[in-house]
Parts: sequence; structure tokens; C-alpha cells
Amino acid sequence: MTKVLPGNVVRALGVGARGIKTDDRDAEVLARASQRNEELPSVHLRSEQSCTRRELLGSRRILLEARKSIALRVKSWLRGRLVHLTGRASSKSFCEVVRRAALEQPDGLPLAIETLLETFEWLTAKVEKLDEQIAEIVEQDAVCAKLMTMPGVGPQVSLAFTTQLDTPDRFGSSDELASYLALVPGEATTGGHIIRTGTIKAGPRHLKGLLVQAAWSMWRTRPNDPVVLWARAIGNKRGKRIAIVALARKIATVMWSMWKHDASYDPTRASSRTSPS
Repeated sequence: MTKVLPGNVVRALGVGARGIKTDDRDAEVLARASQRNEELPSVHLRSEQSCTRRELLGSRRILLEARKSIALRVKSWLRGRLVHLTGRASSKSFCEVVRRAALEQPDGLPLAIETLLETFEWLTAKVEKLDEQIAEIVEQDAVCAKLMTMPGVGPQVSLAFTTQLDTPDRFGSSDELASYLALVPGEATTGGHIIRTGTIKAGPRHLKGLLVQAAWSMWRTRPNDPVVLWARAIGNKRGKRIAIVALARKIATVMWSMWKHDASYDPTRASSRTSPS
């Protein structure tokens, strides 16, 4: 059986040692390592469908980042003229509000800023087009449709979750999944003294961000949901930020369980586990 090893492992096994790296030497080092240890970690190779969907989500993310940069530049220009805008820059009315505010200034609307606004509108149209394609994919995907029965989980979260995991069988338990998503506290234990730190800075950052957004959405819109009540109990003891991360972790593990067992969302079962350490 062929295995694809993570890049951070092959160096430790001796690949490229002493500055000598050839294909023949690398193959020999890895072959000897596989004979010494049959449980070498391997990289999961995603299906072609998941790879295609990752490209779609990645393209959307790049467009959003470009649009965000433009919005920040336009807002910076307005602040230089003591004009402050309220609301989110993702709103369709953003460009209209900026143009109206700029025309009230003595210098009017410069060509450079108008060009940025036109680009912002073009990027918005492209993002909406990708959103339509994502909605079509999710509508035809039984797993995504099942995951969206959970409050706070929409097309973006469900598609990103299924695409990142590819298959629920990759993880033997919900704790393994939470660790993979970096929704667990770090640890700095030495001399028998256990020290817990903040959440580890690893894992798929985009999916982690989406899960945190889903947690905030569920926190605000479903205050009486048993899972949210479970998270609020954590917040009362340890603060809202920790509670939101715990809720994001809960959302991820519940979605994984729903996918693994082909079940719809059941809030009473989802809130049965104790809080994470």
C-alpha cells in the first residue's frame, strides 16, 4: 500500500540529511523508515469532487479578500476627509453610499476611488455568481442538505465542512475531529504541571472561521436552543469568547456525527455531552 507522508515528517526520517537529496536516496530512506515503523502518518488524498469544490470555495475566498481590501482603502480615503460610514462593506448599497458621500465633498469623487468602486461592484457580481453555483451544489447534495438542518449552518459552512473532511471515516472520534480543526486548547505541560493555553493556531483556518461565524449566528438567533444554553453556561464561568469556541467545536462534532450516522439535527442529543476541557 502506498502512503503519502506529510512534509513535516520526511525531514525527521532523514530525507535531505546532510544537505544531500536525490530521488534514489529519498526512496531508500522512506523505504527503510516504513520497515521500521508500520504506523507512519499519511496525508489524506481527497476525492476529485472534493478537490473541485475546494477550488470553488478558494476562488470565492480570494474574491472576498480582494473586495475587503478595496473597501478598507475606500474607507481610509473617506476618513481622511472626516467622513464616517456605518454598516458593513459587503452591503450592495456600499458603493452608492460612498458616491453620495463623496459628491458632498469639495473635490467630488476622484477617478481612482471611482475605479475602486467599480471593481468592488464587479467583484460583488462574481461572488454572487459563485454563491449561486454553491447553492446549486448544496441543493443536490444530500449530506449538505442534512447538515443544514442544524441552526447556524448554511450552504457555505456545510460545503466547506464536507469538502475539508471529504469523508467522516477519517476520524475515529469527535475529539480527533476537534483537534484536527484546532478547536481545542493548547497545552504546555512540564515537570508534571499542566498548563492550558488558548486554542491552537493550526488546522484549516477558513473552515475554523466559518464554524466560529456559525456559532455566533446560533448564539444570537437561537438563544433557547439546548446547545446554545449549554454554551451560555460555559460563558458564565469562562467568558463569551471561550463559549463561542466551545460552541463552534460542538457544531463541528455534531455535524460530523450527523454525517457519520446519516441523521438530522436533534438538539436534545447534541447538548448531552459535557463541556470541553
